[in-house]
Amino acid sequence: MQMELLACKTCGTHLTQGAKFCSACGSQVSSRDDVRSRFMTVMFCDLAASTTLTETLGDEVMYGLITRFQRVCNDFVIENGGYIAKFMGDGMLAYFGYPEAIKNSSAAAVRTAQQVIEQLQAIRIPGGLTLSASAGVATGWMVVGDARSGSSAAETMAIGRTVNLASRLQAFAGPGQIAVSEDTSRRLEPREFALRPLGEMPIKGMAAPENVWLAAPVPAAASAHVFVGRRKFRDDLEQVWREVRAGGLRIVEIVAPGGYGKTTLAAAFLGDVRAESTTLELRAEQHRRHLSFACLRPFVRQLAGLAGSEAAADQKARLDAWAPGDTAAGLALMLGLDDGMTPPLVRQGLIARAVTELFRSIVPESPSVLLVEDAHWLDDDTLAILRGMATDLADRKLLILTTRRPEGSEMIQPDGQKIDVGRMADDEAMAMIAAMDPAARIPDLQRGQVVTRAAGVPLFIEHFTLALMERADSAAEIATPLTMIEALTERFDHVGNGRAIVEAAAILGSDIRLDVLSAMVGRPQA
Repeated sequence: MQMELLACKTCGTHLTQGAKFCSACGSQVSSRDDVRSRFMTVMFCDLAASTTLTETLGDEVMYGLITRFQRVCNDFVIENGGYIAKFMGDGMLAYFGYPEAIKNSSAAAVRTAQQVIEQLQAIRIPGGLTLSASAGVATGWMVVGDARSGSSAAETMAIGRTVNLASRLQAFAGPGQIAVSEDTSRRLEPREFALRPLGEMPIKGMAAPENVWLAAPVPAAASAHVFVGRRKFRDDLEQVWREVRAGGLRIVEIVAPGGYGKTTLAAAFLGDVRAESTTLELRAEQHRRHLSFACLRPFVRQLAGLAGSEAAADQKARLDAWAPGDTAAGLALMLGLDDGMTPPLVRQGLIARAVTELFRSIVPESPSVLLVEDAHWLDDDTLAILRGMATDLADRKLLILTTRRPEGSEMIQPDGQKIDVGRMADDEAMAMIAAMDPAARIPDLQRGQVVTRAAGVPLFIEHFTLALMERADSAAEIATPLTMIEALTERFDHVGNGRAIVEAAAILGSDIRLDVLSAMVGRPQA
């Protein structure tokens, strides 16, 4: 089959496959809107020993188990921001980082695989048999159709070596195991995932072997991010904490663009006060921003000790026994454990009152902190409840500490405080590199180059420094690390029609002439 030759519509120059701009005249290359090259993670998950189970249990029982397997996969993939491409009987193919990029698709995929495995192993089946699954996970570039273009999940297709690799890796995983590629393993933080090498393995259909690892999440450890400088911000938080301890509720918002150190600042503060406070944590997530009470659901499920492997009736009974005061009915509605036909407005009101009463019950009289991470992703219903706490919990010694990007909705009350975190000064950036590289493996010249390239953004400093420390050639050119790709594309996915401008600007570099940029994207200057 002959490959189609592409030509620039402006000057006629032949184009390479995947080109976004003409190398001769710089004009933008038009392409199908529903197909795009993406950096993401693919997961294949397969029900273990399904043939043997079918022979033992019979077709009807096995049909029910596969249906349950698919439901478990669907719940956890969606919960972790993934997208199910298709089910293949007792197998499942899922994408992470599609249709929207996420910060660490590798971690999300491995965590999902482990949750599916644990959920299946908790299911009791006839004859004392157990269910399990295995998974293969690979991360990299591929071409994928756009789910938002109207195609069904079964028609959404990703093409590339990464997809093929994920399917081959699954064969190296035994029941209850997750096999991951080399690129995936490099994106899993050691404090969050345990890795066991299987060695360099030949991959069917591929010319080069692949280093294969078995991965498994481990209990969360304290943050390993380096925190230096930012003394004024810590002093501000310490002053507010003194006010909380003296009596009364305070609200503080840490506001900054992605990668500026909001989470690290909050974690450093919590580490300072953890011994003298009770800490409650909520985390808003991008893929749940349109779901009412999204970050409250896992919070309540964890407090109540509810397991998804339990039947809904059993979960409801456990919730009723645990729920304080009159909160059970409203919390059951929020968690989908009440099948009653409650009108939407009545339902929202019952849930809001139950959640408010729950917080009055669990927030102690002693000093405490409620951390709300990534509040820019909060849904409106949760945001309204949190704003109402300024009145509902005004008698408590409570600090409501939120982190959000500037585009997020404000939660500031009249007596609230906002901490705007900016870029790091050069001396702070140098101190951060020194803290990450105490053995001074990175020469001073390259440290200076990192400071210049990172432009004061802590996340960039961290990624550049780690990339240099992992390379044997200390004189190598400083390039954008692959680990930064998802952090950048997660932001680009939200610029809408401005993506073409971002891509053109990336080609032009840091010094951009507006007339050249305008010509490249075919739009007039503003």
